[in-house]
Amino acid sequence: MTKSADIAEAVEFAKERIISARDMPIEILPGLSPVRFLSKDDGRRMAQELMTNLARNNPELLADYTYYASQGWKIADGAMRTLIAEITLSGKPLPRPLSEYQNLLDVAPPRKLQGKSRADYMLRDIVIAITVQEVHERFGLAPTNSSLNKNNSACRVVSQALGVAGVNMEYKAVEAVWNRIGPMLFGSS
Repeated sequence: MTKSADIAEAVEFAKERIISARDMPIEILPGLSPVRFLSKDDGRRMAQELMTNLARNNPELLADYTYYASQGWKIADGAMRTLIAEITLSGKPLPRPLSEYQNLLDVAPPRKLQGKSRADYMLRDIVIAITVQEVHERFGLAPTNSSLNKNNSACRVVSQALGVAGVNMEYKAVEAVWNRIGPMLFGSS
């Protein structure tokens, strides 16, 4: 098999992984809705459901999350509004942090934080790092470009596969994800 055939096979392998992550909902934790790993909306929903569930049973987290919501973090705001609605519908009094947050909402909604939320891309980045690692292990490609091999790396293969799957990410963006997430998941190599 030629080098270009090896790379084509690696891209096809990575593309199948990416498409599966994009299209197939997976249950990550019991009690949370299944998520598609390349769906920004699913990532946000999962983060909000997780935050809601954690705050329900932990007064310290409830206080932290209401603070985050008051500072404009949209996911925390959604989680706290969900808890306010649940508790209000049950006829129970709101815990102090939620009562204070409800009072804040009655006066004026909190400002929205500018920019992208890491939660929007958390699941996507995990899938990218896992796919880079799988391509590295299966096809023997270095995770990133090196001075010896400028065009064939697992990150470049995954970048091409993402493009084929309709998720446009340049090589440098995939490499940045790998450098940030890869060592956390797989240790430094």
